[in-house]
Amino acid sequence: MMIPFNKPFIIENEFKYIEDAINNKGILRGDGAYTKKCHALLEEKLGCKKALLTHSCTAALEMAAILLDLNPGDEVIMPSYTFVSTANAFVMRGAVPVFVDIRPDTLNINENLIVNKPSLPKPKPFAAFTMRALLAKWIKLWK
Repeated sequence: MMIPFNKPFIIENEFKYIEDAINNKGILRGDGAYTKKCHALLEEKLGCKKALLTHSCTAALEMAAILLDLNPGDEVIMPSYTFVSTANAFVMRGAVPVFVDIRPDTLNINENLIVNKPSLPKPKPFAAFTMRALLAKWIKLWK
């Protein structure tokens, strides 16, 4: 079975909400009514003090790299199969990417190559990304 990649998932009200956002004073930027509703929903469901949405994964990665307070030379483990912006977000702050091969069955980072390799550095952050929304087997990495 082919799984569509990057195909919008429409349930029922999406077009109505888009039209409403356009007609609502034309506010289509990050501080519009729907963004504020999403922030409130995430904060409530996750029990966090503040939730922030970004316009792209690149922006989210750059924000995360800033918030991690990285120092020059800090190493960040990340999958070898990723977008260049994954590494750039950390390299721009002086960190060094440490690429780990992926699993051919999921295209995610191969957790066995991290767990079974004591020679890998102990990174400050670990870029735990997933490809195509397939979850990697992360439990091993937190033990």
